[in-house]
Amino acid sequence: MPHYTQEQIEKANRTDLVFFLQSHGEQVMRSGSSYLWEKHQVWIKEYRWYSHYDSTGGYPIGFVMRYFGMGFQDAVAELLCCTTYSLTPQSKKDLILPQRSNSMDCVFAYLMQKRFIARDVIAHFAHTRTIYEDAKYHNCIFVGTDEEGIPRHIHRRGTQGSFKQTDAGSKAEYSFHHDGDSDTLYVFEAPIDMLAFITLHPDNWQQHSYVALCSVSERAILHRLKVNPLLKRIVLCLDHDNAGRAACARITDILNEHGYTDVQWYHSHNKDWGEDTKAAHGVVPIAAESDESAAINQLCREFISIAKNEKK
Repeated sequence: MPHYTQEQIEKANRTDLVFFLQSHGEQVMRSGSSYLWEKHQVWIKEYRWYSHYDSTGGYPIGFVMRYFGMGFQDAVAELLCCTTYSLTPQSKKDLILPQRSNSMDCVFAYLMQKRFIARDVIAHFAHTRTIYEDAKYHNCIFVGTDEEGIPRHIHRRGTQGSFKQTDAGSKAEYSFHHDGDSDTLYVFEAPIDMLAFITLHPDNWQQHSYVALCSVSERAILHRLKVNPLLKRIVLCLDHDNAGRAACARITDILNEHGYTDVQWYHSHNKDWGEDTKAAHGVVPIAAESDESAAINQLCREFISIAKNEKK
């Protein structure tokens, strides 16, 4: 688990929330100097938010924890991946593909030697030009395309260090994915997790559909279901931690509301599928996070009981 400095935490808490929401495929409406996130009736002004419905508000870290089901560490990481400039509907940037490198050496080395992804899996996506190496920084570029094969989403993953970023102008509904012919859609938080899962479950993998959300927004799932009416069974393979479980519960409710009742949760043995591939190759993985929901619910019940007794 990374340890963030006070400077990093303060930087995360200065993230422009309008940009954060738009980069995750969410819609906001401008009203004067503020914005309204209608989905949850939250008002936003720069890096401050307030919900009249819940009579609560605050800064970006608390916002991401509350509305995206993440723990503190994951919320800070997610916010630090975003740039801090304001992205309004009037100034929204076009998606610009990073220049391709003449080779894939750094990407293959990173994905195979550090993340233990199968070569043939990488080669498949390299052939479809949805994974490549950028010329300037030698990052791994994951491309999400629309129904005509036009790039609509760019997610970068550093081949050195922990850098990751979804580019401004990306449309969340087109995040990195693979379309198959079966009725099953597997859903992941990150492209690396998707590739790791396929590596661990290679049998006839291409017949199924997969999508990496590059967040925990449901938008990409709903779009894949919209464009592929064959999909009836959704398997949520999100991180094996409290944030992942919270996201699974929230997304399951949304899918049920859209008429999809065959929704399953399939967790990795360790924190995520990338950690499972590490473990399979003898590298000590980050462990799964124990489920604290029962303890939290019990604590809430105890507080309610104490409050009632105090009123008597």
